[in-house]
Amino acid sequence: MSTTIEDEAVNYPEAAKMARNGFYVDDLITGTDNLDAALSLQQDLIDMLKKGGFTLRKWTSNHPSLLKHLSPEDVERKLLMCLGNEDVIKALGLLWNPTTDKLIFCVQINQDNVLTKLSVLRSTASIYDPLGLLSPIIIQCKIFMQQLWQLKVNWDD
Repeated sequence: MSTTIEDEAVNYPEAAKMARNGFYVDDLITGTDNLDAALSLQQDLIDMLKKGGFTLRKWTSNHPSLLKHLSPEDVERKLLMCLGNEDVIKALGLLWNPTTDKLIFCVQINQDNVLTKLSVLRSTASIYDPLGLLSPIIIQCKIFMQQLWQLKVNWDD
């Protein structure tokens, strides 16, 4: 795909830039400031990647106009789930509510009320954040873990 992006960068400069910076494995998460720009970028991404034999699927958006002209099989509907009273979609380790455009992060908390060095490490290591949005939180967890090491706390303490 990267060859297609580089080959077509002259014809689709904005789409190529978004594709270079927005893909994580085979998922693209990106956005724009207005609907017209989003529609143009969407079509350019579709056209650019189609030239390399790639078909973009599983489209979702916080604006219905970006989905209504797509074929139903290209629109993401399967991963919708309900979290409390919010409909969310899984996106790179996070949950996203397209209606409110909110990102939600969930972590399992140790339910036995016994926090140990091991449980802190387990919880910290289980956080999947490829976009780096949770870095300020993860850093605080790692600093806390470092303090536990400096205090020579045992794994089960």
